[in-house]
Amino acid sequence: MNFKLNLFLISALLFLVSLPLHAQDGETDSEKEQRIINNLMVGANKAFTDSNLPAAKDSLKRLMKLDSQFAPAYFLSTKISVREKKYDTAAENIRMSIKLDPENDKYVKELRNIIGLNYNDGNLEYKKGNYPKALEKYNTVLKFDPGYTNAHYMKGIIARTQRNIQESIKNFTAAINSSPANGKSYYARGNAYLSDRNYDSAIRDFETAASLDPSNAKAWANIGVIELNRKNYDKVIKVTQNAINADPKLARAYRDQGIAYSEIDKWSKAAELQMKATALNKRDYRAFFHLAEANNQLGKCDEAQKAALTSTKLKANNGGSWVELGLSYKCLSMEAEALAAFEKAKRDSRWRQVAVYNIDIIVNKDKYNLN
Repeated sequence: MNFKLNLFLISALLFLVSLPLHAQDGETDSEKEQRIINNLMVGANKAFTDSNLPAAKDSLKRLMKLDSQFAPAYFLSTKISVREKKYDTAAENIRMSIKLDPENDKYVKELRNIIGLNYNDGNLEYKKGNYPKALEKYNTVLKFDPGYTNAHYMKGIIARTQRNIQESIKNFTAAINSSPANGKSYYARGNAYLSDRNYDSAIRDFETAASLDPSNAKAWANIGVIELNRKNYDKVIKVTQNAINADPKLARAYRDQGIAYSEIDKWSKAAELQMKATALNKRDYRAFFHLAEANNQLGKCDEAQKAALTSTKLKANNGGSWVELGLSYKCLSMEAEALAAFEKAKRDSRWRQVAVYNIDIIVNKDKYNLN
């Protein structure tokens, strides 16, 4: 059946192009050429409609030899390329149509459609982890629309994934320049600055991101991370509260605010916040560690033991969790268990000195007048 259909279409095309090449009655040479072009275009459209792409291409090839500046031919070539999913070629063809007939809104609309198809293809390649192909698609988008914000943004995401921080900052900046009210680009660039340890620039971008999108709790929380490292505990409490107000389920905002309260010796408030953090994220060993710390400070040995045990199970090589477990055992007069916990804490160089000191307190009580 397909063979017969193709044979029919090819025969029709041959008929159209075999119409008299000499001028008909009253027909000028220019009119004759236009008639042939029109016939070829009709044949190409017919073949395309019937999904006979080879016949359509053949007709267009003949037409282009007669008139390489015929906008409808480039438009049909565009539709053929789209059907073949050759979106970069489609974009080239449709841009030629627009160049030849800039007043035709249909061509402009099709270009926007093709740009979108290239962008979607880029996203598919990104999800597959095929970053070179994704970048090729995003670059095609930007070739035809330099202000396509999301293409710049995705290039930044890929650069950051590949640990090319400066390149990611460059692309996020291009996204911001093309769309200054797009909060997610500021947030992404803020994260890049954070990775680059450019903390002041990171804070500025996170603040802008939060002002443009008040629901962006993570922007406030990330400022909290920076201020926590700077030991600006009042600022930590303020910005993490902004994060909590924006998203009451953001566990790390409660955790970091709790750490800030611990640092200013407000242990009851710290324990309350870490309880919320651990309820929201049962996999955050840091929150359980700080919950154990707060409970030990409050003399709540059983609660400290439970939190510390959970923290050690989540991250066995964190010496601090073993220290808090040891302190809780010591509080419960379980010295053998405490010594075993402190011995494990010694494996972590950051906590070795604290662990050795606590072992010495248990082993040499007379030295510390504890008998």
